[in-house]
Amino acid sequence: MKKYMEIREETNQRIGVYLAKLVDAKYRKRSDFYREYLRHEGIRPDAEEVRKMGNRFSQIFIGKKKGLQIHDLLIITDILGISCEELLTCGKAYRPISGHMTNYEIAFSKNPKLWKKYIASEDRLFLNSDEYGKTVVDYALEFKNYPLVQWLMDEGYVTFVEENLYGVAMFLAKTKMERRDFRFMDTDFPPQVYDAEKLRASLVSLAIENGDLKTMKKMKAREIPLLYEMTYVNVKPEDRYINNERMIESIAMSDIEAVFDYFSEEYQIQTKSKCVGRYVYPDLGRVIDVMLREKHYSEDVIRMLVKRAMEHNKSLFDSIKKSAEAFHQARVKDWFGEMPEEVFESFKEQTMYGYHFDAETGIVAFFDTSEGGIRSNAILISETSESVSLNSLIQESNEWYLKLESFKDNFIQTSMLK
Repeated sequence: MKKYMEIREETNQRIGVYLAKLVDAKYRKRSDFYREYLRHEGIRPDAEEVRKMGNRFSQIFIGKKKGLQIHDLLIITDILGISCEELLTCGKAYRPISGHMTNYEIAFSKNPKLWKKYIASEDRLFLNSDEYGKTVVDYALEFKNYPLVQWLMDEGYVTFVEENLYGVAMFLAKTKMERRDFRFMDTDFPPQVYDAEKLRASLVSLAIENGDLKTMKKMKAREIPLLYEMTYVNVKPEDRYINNERMIESIAMSDIEAVFDYFSEEYQIQTKSKCVGRYVYPDLGRVIDVMLREKHYSEDVIRMLVKRAMEHNKSLFDSIKKSAEAFHQARVKDWFGEMPEEVFESFKEQTMYGYHFDAETGIVAFFDTSEGGIRSNAILISETSESVSLNSLIQESNEWYLKLESFKDNFIQTSMLK
């Protein structure tokens, strides 16, 4: 049997979770999958047999007992139309299940000569989607053939663009390959725009898994479009950013320190109104949560991520506190004579007119008379650690987050500034 050196068999639990996702994606009800499995075994799918099969697979889905058996693999891969490699590696490795020259097979190839030959063919079939509505790019991303994806980018068949559509900023990856126009797609934007957003998200995830920092930076992997849309009066523009679970998991499951460094360091963004903000990757907290929950991390890396989140939150709190106090004190000093208590309190409330904290996006902003004010984001970590010292660091980070969340109320209620 041919050995795939890059393939690492996953644990029963991971395989079970991945299998459950595949089943749920294909079947409206899991019982429909159980019935089809029974039919493949030549067993009449009555209520009792379906119940027993359901009990058995419920254990497989959570990685209990012995996991999948060899005869399970033969039936499951046939029913779901996948390869054994895909199932046993939870989507990290694939092999073709068809032998004819199509977009599907080209996407498996590691041979640049074959890519060039297919691309150079007179009929130019590679520019079109196949009978399943998929292009070479779709399959290459699905099968994680990163050398082919890189080659397509180098040849100009896939490009990163920033666009403003209907007044909404977007990060897109566009391709010369054309897919069929499924107009029933549930989106307010044209299908090609929706596809371009998904393509960019998929490319970023694959770049992360391959440690390709050049492509990550080119695609602005750690940024989201809404950060460029913030103005004095609009601190929460419409967010068209796709919530990409695969991207978060790709970062969390990485073994490349440069990836963690890129996604945890602070960076600056200048908005279209020339305002500068200081941010970290908005989903850094969720990345840390996945690493803690899956217990997939080195002690040094997870500590670095939590420490950077804590330092970012603390620095942001200190900056906003300093700016708010300075703005308030400047107004108090301008008052002639002794200031009445009610005026002092109203000044504090007016100072907080410029403070904004959004729990949904983590965006934090304070606008005063200085140039641009402060724009940033706060990071919340939901999971805990078995390590006492690491857990203490997590709690410290979250304390600064909570101080930012309650800053407005606390600022108005305290009298320490008078």
